[in-house]
Amino acid sequence: MFKFRLQTVLDLRLIALDEAERLYVLAKSKRESAQADHDGVQRILAQAKQQSRTSFQDRIDSLAYTDRLQDESRALLSTIGVLEAEEDQAFAAWMEAKKEVKTIEKLRTKALEEYQLDETRREQAEIDEWATLRGATGRAA
Repeated sequence: MFKFRLQTVLDLRLIALDEAERLYVLAKSKRESAQADHDGVQRILAQAKQQSRTSFQDRIDSLAYTDRLQDESRALLSTIGVLEAEEDQAFAAWMEAKKEVKTIEKLRTKALEEYQLDETRREQAEIDEWATLRGATGRAA
């Protein structure tokens, strides 16, 4: 029966791969959420700029509102930049984990092939020995 001596390492690498993928998906989700928030602020800002103001107070209120929206937009852009960096790091970690798993899986495949070759040779040796013994017993009779 084949037993891969690095199976525990492979199992741990697979767990690490799943965790790295989960972290990447989470980072991507956070960035996409922040991007959606930014897009929403941009739509609200565009709508606010299109509304006409009749009184002086309405104009002052509108300017203050658009300033707050622009501040929010800049803050979200900054957040998106940080989240993109985190997403890139998470993606790189995921790719590295994938590489490590592939390397160990290749070792496992090679070890399995060697095991199967050894088993085939052993079986062939047993058959040859059986045939030799049978032939020797047949001649002696």
